[in-house]
Amino acid sequence: MEILAWLIASIIVILGGIILFSVISAFSRLKNYNKSIAKALEKGDYTKAEKIALKYIDTYPQDFILKYYLAQAYEGQKDYAKAIFYYEKAALLVSAETDTHLRSQFYLRIAELYRRRQQYKEALGYYALVLEKEPSNLKALLSAGESCYHLQLYPKAREHLKAYVSLKPDNVKALFLLGEVCEKLGLFEDAFENYETIVETYPDTDEVLTTKALFHAAKLANKLQNYQKSETYLQKLLSVEDYYEEALKLLVSLFILTGRLDEAIQLTRDFEHKISLSTRSELAFHIGNGYFKKAEYYTALQTWKKGFQDNPSHSQLRELVHQYVDILEHKGMEIYFGNDQHMVEKFLESAFPIQSIRCIYHENHYTFLQVQENIVVLYRAPFAFKDKEISHIEHILKTRFNAAPFFTLYSLYGIEGWDETKLKQQNQIELISGKIFVQWVEEAYTRLKQKNPSLP
Repeated sequence: MEILAWLIASIIVILGGIILFSVISAFSRLKNYNKSIAKALEKGDYTKAEKIALKYIDTYPQDFILKYYLAQAYEGQKDYAKAIFYYEKAALLVSAETDTHLRSQFYLRIAELYRRRQQYKEALGYYALVLEKEPSNLKALLSAGESCYHLQLYPKAREHLKAYVSLKPDNVKALFLLGEVCEKLGLFEDAFENYETIVETYPDTDEVLTTKALFHAAKLANKLQNYQKSETYLQKLLSVEDYYEEALKLLVSLFILTGRLDEAIQLTRDFEHKISLSTRSELAFHIGNGYFKKAEYYTALQTWKKGFQDNPSHSQLRELVHQYVDILEHKGMEIYFGNDQHMVEKFLESAFPIQSIRCIYHENHYTFLQVQENIVVLYRAPFAFKDKEISHIEHILKTRFNAAPFFTLYSLYGIEGWDETKLKQQNQIELISGKIFVQWVEEAYTRLKQKNPSLP
């Protein structure tokens, strides 16, 4: 790798030398010693070029070409500090009045070396000197934009890159960097526009950047609620080896967001043998969310549990499994929180003496029973009952049961905001929750299993 880097640096130096050599030749006829140095540089013999230059450097202190060539020799040997020193000396000796462009070329060389050393602040200073005289200098605009990006001067980076793209709109590297800068500034629509330009207008220029732009555009389209465009781009990324897992997670999340649970499940099945356990757990998190949104609560919890088993380090799944451990670990909860109304009624026949149940009514996640003269309300959602729901319960009791607004409420997680003191202060609701609720479910399930031995 070091040899390859040296060769690349050599090519850059030689090409830079060829460009400036023509400028310098037009400016002044080369002296013989400079011709010897130039030949050594063209052959890549930087040590020889250095030796010749050093032989004459003190004799001709005003010869800017000599200092320029010596700088090239050091650059070829990757001694960038000395190269910068002599490029700066050469630039100072060039008369601003006689050759502004030549001085700008020297400044660009100095800036590039600073940038190569990741001294972006110093590089930016020289790019600014170039742009002061040549505001449309493409090299200076692009590199100044990059330097500002690394210095986190995003507004200034955007200014330079926009100016560059206006002059050279087909440079995908500049478009991509401008997209990144706009993202940093929170200008998501502008960022998306730049990434989309690469994907739609210049897809074949740079395959790597096009793919990266596709990924960024897909995420931003989602953020901007352009779900159709996001889906289109994510579907394309499913066939790209380095991106398909991230694309899969985003696409499944998008399907859940737009209410397409079945498509999310099928897509997960299509890839389940290719993806890592961490990706599988992330998909389980999203699909569990889809089930939860559809009020298929127990299926959601089981999906989250399976995802947590695949990846115990997934923080959100760990929190969910811990939160719902009572439902996941105790028998009978699958029926109580499930959606099979027939099995729920079988369960209730084991929970209460069947001859005492006069009426059963289901509505959403409520089940109402009249047990002899008493009203029982089962809250079959995995979160705390909210006191604002009491008025709805009272309405059902009045219209369906013609009963007074007094009832026994079965709610695993109790009533939100109610403590023991508040419960004692009112005489409308008798609450069964917490450990007593869990015990009641397990006992009812045990009796049900005695009648139905095939139950798990």
